[in-house]
Amino acid sequence: MKSIDEKIDMYLGEGYKDDLKVLRNADKALQKALHGNYPELDKIAKEMAKSVAIDINKKTSGVVSDMPYKAQYVLEKLIRLLQEKV
Repeated sequence: MKSIDEKIDMYLGEGYKDDLKVLRNADKALQKALHGNYPELDKIAKEMAKSVAIDINKKTSGVVSDMPYKAQYVLEKLIRLLQEKV
């Protein structure tokens, strides 16, 4: 049985090997980034999440609003705003 690399070579030819290697490396980097393999950065994110959650709960607890889920609303709005900034 032929390996995936052999099948690709058969269909695309030898000239595409370098392109394929670049794509595989990019995919590996993306998968690593998406699956949180950066404990040094995870620690920062966890600390910030804890701090933000405490701050949101503190600031929304005294606000009178028709919104029944005030903290959840603020969190979702904050996420959208941060996505625009970062």
